[in-house]
Amino acid sequence: MKTCKVCGKAMDDTYNVCPYCGAPADAGETQKESSQQNNQQNGFAGGQYQNQNPGQQYQNYNYGGQPYGAPKYNPSPRPQRSAYIAAFLAIFLGVFGVHNFYLNNNTRGIIQLVVSVVTFGIGAIAIEVWSIVEAVQLLQGKINVDGEGYPIKMSF
Repeated sequence: MKTCKVCGKAMDDTYNVCPYCGAPADAGETQKESSQQNNQQNGFAGGQYQNQNPGQQYQNYNYGGQPYGAPKYNPSPRPQRSAYIAAFLAIFLGVFGVHNFYLNNNTRGIIQLVVSVVTFGIGAIAIEVWSIVEAVQLLQGKINVDGEGYPIKMSF
């Protein structure tokens, strides 16, 4: 059994990196001081993850190809939007821009909604034609990303 020169905890002889503090097994006194400073700055003490705020970014260090440090927060990706649902909304509620709100094209949706409401329905004819054109483009795959840049799936 080896003893880590940084945190002082016992570790297996086969480890190249301390599993508690992440320092290299052959760390000297200068690395011990810098490791303690980094642990204090990043919210670590004794290898424990003290700060429970998962959104805060921590610096990961890499010694010998083995990274250590606090885990980075990765939110799960949101579900893809459906081209068929967007086309359905464009055909039946396109006058109000609902399909664009569904696809996170909020500016375009607000324009369609305002033109339909402010012109008391006269502009709604033009907006409906615009919406039907967008529905056809959605079904043909010409509009293939939503307002955030995520791909639109061609299924329900």
